[in-house]
Amino acid sequence: MLTPGDIAKFDLVQRSEIGIPGYSSFLVPLTLPPLIRDHPAMPAGLSFKVNPVTRRAAASMTPEAVFNTFSTAFTAPFRTYYVDCVLGNDANDGLTLGAAVKSWTRMQTLANATGQPCKAYIIRSGTGSVWGRENGPGGGSGIVRATVDMAFVARGGQIDLSTHNNSVIAASFVPVAGKPGVYDVTTSNAHMVIQRLPSEKYGFTWGAYEQVDAIDQVDEAEGSFFIDTANGKVRLHVKNGVIPGVSYYDIRILRPVPLFEVQSDVNIGFFCESGTDSWLMMGGSNGPNASANGGASIAYAVQSGALPQQMKCLVTHRVTTAHGFRGLATDGLHGLHYAFDCRGYSAGSDWINSHIVRAGTQSLTVVVNGFSRDMGRKNTQSAQGLTLHDTPECIGMSLCNDYDTSGGCHIRNIGGSRCLSAFDTFGFDRGDVLNGGTVESCNIQVDGAGTLIYVMYPYFKKGGSFADIRALSQTIVKVFAPDSDLTWGGAGTVDLNWKPGTA
Repeated sequence: MLTPGDIAKFDLVQRSEIGIPGYSSFLVPLTLPPLIRDHPAMPAGLSFKVNPVTRRAAASMTPEAVFNTFSTAFTAPFRTYYVDCVLGNDANDGLTLGAAVKSWTRMQTLANATGQPCKAYIIRSGTGSVWGRENGPGGGSGIVRATVDMAFVARGGQIDLSTHNNSVIAASFVPVAGKPGVYDVTTSNAHMVIQRLPSEKYGFTWGAYEQVDAIDQVDEAEGSFFIDTANGKVRLHVKNGVIPGVSYYDIRILRPVPLFEVQSDVNIGFFCESGTDSWLMMGGSNGPNASANGGASIAYAVQSGALPQQMKCLVTHRVTTAHGFRGLATDGLHGLHYAFDCRGYSAGSDWINSHIVRAGTQSLTVVVNGFSRDMGRKNTQSAQGLTLHDTPECIGMSLCNDYDTSGGCHIRNIGGSRCLSAFDTFGFDRGDVLNGGTVESCNIQVDGAGTLIYVMYPYFKKGGSFADIRALSQTIVKVFAPDSDLTWGGAGTVDLNWKPGTA
């Protein structure tokens, strides 16, 4: 009889050939090691079951229920606000749908003034609902960070936020004479350029332009840009002969500013009202937390001060991050980051990153049913899907995530941190040696004395990386149900006899 572990090792073709009746509803309880199960930030009653064929997990609690164990902002907020960047007006009080405010910063200013947990519905009113720097969480005249617990709820479809300037419209793109497809855009600064492109699978996607080193290189290469600092402009060469429009801001110049960031010990949640709602958050770099995270699409950055009396949380549900320096980053979060059904694309560095920063911080990062692609741009070193840092108090769990196309392994534990990887899928990693780094092509790497990772039922796409696991000196990797042809390297310890539920 095939066990779940046997099935988990088969590729997609082999699984379809097995044809086990009822396999699609075949769920196996996940046994957690003590460092996850007994962590003080792990909500009581939160457990998981896994389908080893589809490699998807079911949780015993919804993301909202997880958040509710930390805060009343979702179920019993002091105030509920409505934000609509098309139909709203910042002269309104934002307390009803008919009196919605227009900008995120106005809503956050009102909520902060209450000093109490609040909830905000972010409304999508048709295709024109795009939150740029002027009306989004980054703020046109300066970011307004949450200083109270906040539950943000997407309503009406995908909530589209990025760090572009709304004022950069079609008329801002000035054609360069004699150079088809080449435009100049006057702007004070820029981080990168992205363009909305057709996609057979998704309808459309956002592709990043390549930053070149000289202005004349733009003329020759579609999908390239040059930041002309001396003249205060960006020169770009559009892809596919597109004429810049405005309905979707289909070509966006992302600014080197934060997108969403908090610097206070508060509870933050991003949720979806219905199954058709989601979040798209693009950009986020050079934030005030640059010393550790360098900016992120969502950054929880509390780098100093006493620890809160109660643990805090960041909960992200159906959030896609793209084109920031990092996707989801926490610095000094004393508590839980819970990411469920989230996606990460084209980050300058990591998709999900956790630093301890403050002495005594106990951090738990739990990532479930996620998807990571194209981590690391140009000369970036050490670009992973999931990275944990600093101390044994930095703990993580990666469950049923799909990692591919990274620049310095897919999961990396550093400096004594500890992690569980269960039922994850690993694809191509190019390493970062060619960019001057030290990480050779591999799927999982642990480095730093005492660093530990548990690996359960991994699925390594063969040929994707040079080695499956690299355990450097004085590190430990414990594996359950590995592939028969598992490859590893390094001077650390690789234990193939570990059993789930044990230390």
